Amino acid sequence: MLYTWVTPTKEEKAMSKKILVPLGQYNRTEEMIPYIEKVARPGMKVVFLMRYPVDGIRWQTEAFGIMAALEARELINRYS
Repeated sequence: MLYTWVTPTKEEKAMSKKILVPLGQYNRTEEMIPYIEKVARPGMKVVFLMRYPVDGIRWQTEAFGIMAALEARELINRYS
């Protein structure tokens, strides 16, 4: 008889120990944890993926004024 031994690749081994959880703008980790607890096994890692601006958050140099306050509010709404 001929037996073929198939070994899992490094990627398969690594991904079988991780749970990737993509988070949208309005998703909260607190809401996801009960579901993750049901499928996670001992030794697994959970990775939360979230959007992050590549160029960073633009901070305003103007300390006072209504325009600075409005732009700060817009930044907070966009990145929270």
